[in-house]
Amino acid sequence: MKIINQYKYLGLLLMAISFLSCEKKDNTVPNVTLSSNEVVYTVPGGTSEVTINSNTGWSIKSYDKIDWFQISQTSGDAGATTLKITVPENKGFVDRTATLLIATANGAPIQISVTQFSRS
Repeated sequence: MKIINQYKYLGLLLMAISFLSCEKKDNTVPNVTLSSNEVVYTVPGGTSEVTINSNTGWSIKSYDKIDWFQISQTSGDAGATTLKITVPENKGFVDRTATLLIATANGAPIQISVTQFSRS
């Protein structure tokens, strides 16, 4: 009888452990919107703002070389975030372009196109 009771307790213990170890998955479908998906600068440059509204965390990535401008942050949480993009003067004779990707964990990235005209 003692052995049967020990197995009952062992079974209850294993059930409790398996129940507590289950993680709740986040099934939130990412919803990200932008106030603008394109910012354009003339030769002198300047600062523009793009508002990112998201129901989940996000991060910014780019496959382009983006050392010619600065962004105020590279990631954010759910809610509204104002992203500032600051571009210095373009002293060259070639237009500059880059594409920023706003990526979430479970969704397709959204693009922001950054363009600055040259002196021509």
